[in-house]
Amino acid sequence: MAPVAYAGHNAQSRRLLYGYKDPLAARDDRRATVLLMLFVAVGLHRRCLESAVGRPVDAWTVVPSTRGRADHPLPALASRIGLPHRRLIATPAADQPSDPRLVTHGRFSFDRPEDAAGRHVLIVDDTWTTGARLQSMALSLRASGAAAVTGLVLARWLSAEWPATAGYLHDTPHRDFDPRICPVSGVRCA
Repeated sequence: MAPVAYAGHNAQSRRLLYGYKDPLAARDDRRATVLLMLFVAVGLHRRCLESAVGRPVDAWTVVPSTRGRADHPLPALASRIGLPHRRLIATPAADQPSDPRLVTHGRFSFDRPEDAAGRHVLIVDDTWTTGARLQSMALSLRASGAAAVTGLVLARWLSAEWPATAGYLHDTPHRDFDPRICPVSGVRCA
């Protein structure tokens, strides 16, 4: 899993990552900002994602809403950033686990599961809170024969109410977002 940035611990990141899903966000800068984050992450760091796995990304998908949201903007935004032509469309299972933190391989299915076979599939997600949905999707892709799965997450969601996160936020110096910092290695890419 490669997180592009941290979010949730301040009002600005919450406004962006919750608000870009609002239909009215198409009229302001929130969707454009998410698109730019995706474009930078893939444009600057795709080689790093591929190098870590040892093969090029040749298919992609997004984590779909498990709350019945059919108009989620992330697939449309991700389709604009130069990913491979082959997109796997994921659908959440009708029966989602009662515990949203549960990681299981049956949480998602794909329109053409055979298209995952032998491929390096990039999963794009907007936020990682518990990681259960992205990890469950990775298990489903591996069960469909994917040779490699990489998760690219725009933001690792932090909550200052969680003691471990509060300690991390207290002990870690704040850095402004730098798009050149690689989500894979954590250092500046050349």
